[in-house]
Amino acid sequence: GLVSRWLIEREGGNRIVSRLVMLGTPSGGSPWPTVHSLATLGLTAALNAITVVPARIYQALTGVLGGPDVTLEQMKATSTFLGDLLASPDPGVPYGLVVGNLSLSDAREGTWWQRAWDRLSLRSLTSGAANLAVFWGKPNDIAVTVESMKHFPTGRKPAPLIRELHCNHLRYFEDYVSIRAMAELLT
Repeated sequence: GLVSRWLIEREGGNRIVSRLVMLGTPSGGSPWPTVHSLATLGLTAALNAITVVPARIYQALTGVLGGPDVTLEQMKATSTFLGDLLASPDPGVPYGLVVGNLSLSDAREGTWWQRAWDRLSLRSLTSGAANLAVFWGKPNDIAVTVESMKHFPTGRKPAPLIRELHCNHLRYFEDYVSIRAMAELLT
């Protein structure tokens, strides 16, 4: 979503794109760059506490954590990248936002889908993930806060169409409610 917005708003993509539908896009930033930094710091401290760590092991472990640094840095709420997007002129392209919010009641409540979900204990997993400390109790879709997904400059014409629903970030392309919202926003 952020890359598509950059194309449309900063690279003249508004001349070739007629509509953009985004799902769980962190337009206002994400806490995950901070989580990544803390994990890298923790791993480095732990490995330094061990007197002899073979260089290959250290390189492999830090390589796994170090790969997405540039993209994660751009997703910090205070990044130049997000600041430039926020300051972009109105591209005149209709945006649709599918915003997952696990604090909303599940429309499938009581259906056989819901009972199957509960039996697999996935509901408790996503409910617990939705309350992670990285979100400071704010409504979210496991990966992005609702506030961040809705973070757009005021006065856009047309204003972004928002479909807020019970869905987690990992299931936007699987849950019927989010697929229906996508289809609605594309028509």
